[in-house]
Amino acid sequence: MLTHVQFMGEGRKRVLITGATGAIGKELTRFLQAQPNQDVITLSTGSHSRINIQDKKRIDKLLEQNPVDTIYHLAALNPFKSNRGADYFDTNVQGAENLLYSVLQLKKQGKKVPKVFLASSALAYTPEKIHIPSLDVTSPIKEEALDRTLEAAAQRVPAEAVTQGEVSQNLLRQFYLSKDEIYYNDSKLLAEMTARTYAKAGVPVKVGRLVNCYGKNANQLMNQLLVEVQSGQTPTLAGKDAKARDYLFFDSKQPQDDLLRSIQAIAEKGRNGEAYNVSSAGRFVRSPQAILNLVQHHGSSRNTALQAQTEPARNNPYAILSNQKLLTLGVEAPRTSPETGIKILCKHPSKSASVRLFNRFLEKLSKSWQALKNFFAKLLGFNAIKAS
Repeated sequence: MLTHVQFMGEGRKRVLITGATGAIGKELTRFLQAQPNQDVITLSTGSHSRINIQDKKRIDKLLEQNPVDTIYHLAALNPFKSNRGADYFDTNVQGAENLLYSVLQLKKQGKKVPKVFLASSALAYTPEKIHIPSLDVTSPIKEEALDRTLEAAAQRVPAEAVTQGEVSQNLLRQFYLSKDEIYYNDSKLLAEMTARTYAKAGVPVKVGRLVNCYGKNANQLMNQLLVEVQSGQTPTLAGKDAKARDYLFFDSKQPQDDLLRSIQAIAEKGRNGEAYNVSSAGRFVRSPQAILNLVQHHGSSRNTALQAQTEPARNNPYAILSNQKLLTLGVEAPRTSPETGIKILCKHPSKSASVRLFNRFLEKLSKSWQALKNFFAKLLGFNAIKAS
């Protein structure tokens, strides 16, 4: 859905946020709207949406009719939302290209060209299907670890693919992949390759590689743990969830929000075509058991300790990302630790977490009612047989 605001006059910045109803998108919208010089247009998908990020023609029309200074591209299909690689490609890669291609057309027409922030993920360092030769995973991992891969891919894209808006399709062919084969991690890396290619064509796009982010409106690991702890269930962390991770808290009401101010700094001050790790540089890396202990401490009245069901403990070399490049933009190091963030989260649980908790209550109630009906059905049947 496209939401317009009334522009208040000269000297103010106009920004467009895609994915504005997502967890980070909601908070970024509030964060920017609270600033005196920002006018915000939000774009989100949904059952009542009029514009989809996959619709190239309508994106062209949107940007032509609504000239903006900055675009925050947050619209994406998150991990575990789909089992189909095509879904991740169409939304995360093709959707990003549609936006970048439209900005390129503005440049060719001599119109106002907005800066573009592309939200990527730390998981771009660990693609499933795309082989990265000689990736330097020396901790903390620096952005340069992917530079050679991104640059090589962009160099191989022919000029006509950029002209025709077919960069992402060309990248698939480079790696001998179909879009059905890729995973979320691959889609984020392919989107970055697409962004690097358009940056070389003159589009002012910057990339933020975000670590595991959590907040009041996020349907993320911590919110799920909170629901499970409050409902008396034993939390289960398996597979990829069992790894230690770096956590960044976001909340537009916090005066010095770690994540949102970093995103704005990258968009406004970042160098074109470059990526920036948005992380704590290892300061806020926590194990699943440590996170569970914090959630239980702040979110449950029970005294019994819960144990997270996890895979055997192992190190996660990709958990610690350098944030030195981000700090050069004038952003201070993150200061909200998981200990503080979880305390805030448990005091004000997300609406989605509360809804899930209520739905689970209804589900248990329904099962109990069904069991009661079955009991009486058997009882009545038994009495009927006995009477005969």
